[in-house]
Amino acid sequence: MFAASLLGAKLGLISQLVYILTGLVGFPIFTKGGGIHYIFQPTFGYLIGFAVGAYVIGKLIENKEKNIRTFLIANLTGLIVFYLLGASYLYLIMNFYIGQSYSLNKTIIGGFLVFLPWDALKAIITAIITPKVINRIKTFVPISNP
Repeated sequence: MFAASLLGAKLGLISQLVYILTGLVGFPIFTKGGGIHYIFQPTFGYLIGFAVGAYVIGKLIENKEKNIRTFLIANLTGLIVFYLLGASYLYLIMNFYIGQSYSLNKTIIGGFLVFLPWDALKAIITAIITPKVINRIKTFVPISNP
């Protein structure tokens, strides 16, 4: 959320893709390490969600007033993207690749609801901090429209 809010849609997406590719080439930056095999981890969908969500967040703030409300709406929308892609991938990998019965109810609770309060708090904190950081950056570097 913070990367997308500061960098915008394209650079926010690129930042997340660089992160994902860094892990896929073998650097142990993901929760359970790294390497190309990580695409078969049940949580890999959340990484995809971060990239797509970063783009969505960046698009939602482009050409808008940079205030807490704008960032909060964009961040919460990004969370929906993170969870839709992540939980869907979790469900599919668990049921069709790993072969473990994983119900839709378990997916919603374990792949979404458990993390929602903390992620919503991060969305709020990011929305509060981002306008201040952007204003501070502008005093040092002239930026047009992050």
